[in-house]
Amino acid sequence: MADPAFNGTVGQLVGEADLGTVTYLRTNSSVNAAGIYAGVITAQYTDNPNYDVTVNKGTFTIAKAGTLTVTVTGYNGPYDGNDHCASNALANVTDGTTLTFREEGETNWRDISQLNAIFVRDVADGVKTVCVRASNSNYEDATACCTFEVQPIADTVKILTDPSKTYNGSPAEF
Repeated sequence: MADPAFNGTVGQLVGEADLGTVTYLRTNSSVNAAGIYAGVITAQYTDNPNYDVTVNKGTFTIAKAGTLTVTVTGYNGPYDGNDHCASNALANVTDGTTLTFREEGETNWRDISQLNAIFVRDVADGVKTVCVRASNSNYEDATACCTFEVQPIADTVKILTDPSKTYNGSPAEF
């Protein structure tokens, strides 16, 4: 994307063309990363020994392009004997985007490659919450959280027959 047109003002000149055509430009035109760049907007003009010209350089800001999006899928289902972890962490921008995560209660973000180490398999593992963050210096960060938990299986033990016997006067044997 091209830079916007830059403009400025010139103080009082004796003759309108005494400094030639004054143009405004950015001295760091090869830089396109988001950030605030002080003193990079300047003026070009024709030197004239009759003037002691001072250029008050301007600041150029390249704003972040917007917010990234990130999604992550948790698990909330019945016990099945398998490990369940946060999965499908996806961000909408790949070039230069870093995915990190942290478990609920942690303050430090960890590399996404360690995400599968946080899992639940059994009901006793409890509920775990994980947040995934997409970071890119040219975008606003995005965070998505999910929980995963194993539910007990509802099961019934049923006696298939109703056994019986006739009392024979002897103590019961088991």
